[in-house]
Amino acid sequence: MDSLWSNRSYVLEAVKKESHALKTAHEKFRDDKEIVLAAVSQNGFALNYASSSLRNDKDVVIAACSKDQLMFAKASEERRGDKETVLAIVSKRAFALEYASPALLHDPEVIMAAIKCDGRALALVPPSMKTEEVVMEAISNNAAAIQFAPGTKEQKFVEAACADENSAWWWFRPTAPT
Repeated sequence: MDSLWSNRSYVLEAVKKESHALKTAHEKFRDDKEIVLAAVSQNGFALNYASSSLRNDKDVVIAACSKDQLMFAKASEERRGDKETVLAIVSKRAFALEYASPALLHDPEVIMAAIKCDGRALALVPPSMKTEEVVMEAISNNAAAIQFAPGTKEQKFVEAACADENSAWWWFRPTAPT
């Protein structure tokens, strides 16, 4: 059985079927980009078994995070601080913004990419970055984002939240008498 796990073709086919097979594979395959990409493309959690150099590989990190945004926490500091990588991830998995480097939390382009993916990512945006434009975009994307807006009951935010759907009306309904 050990000889199978040292056979590259066998390991590649195994991780395509079951990503956790990477854990059992010979150490050298945890540093094989094709094998690791196959594993993380099936299940982002497989990033846990990748070599440290591949946790710093842009393609591997993006593939892993497209399946599981929590894996962005396992990526290298360098990747979490790389604007191009962060944009690629938060535009598909908004809540991965939580693991981006603090400097990128103050980058308007990164913030807007996350907000356009899911307006509720406004919860992760620093107060200084919650401009009217950002808040309105978040609310227009997902009315529930209003709960994370400064000045939640400002008329313009209420109108934006209620414009396209009824999902936010309950934030503003009068409370029932007790």
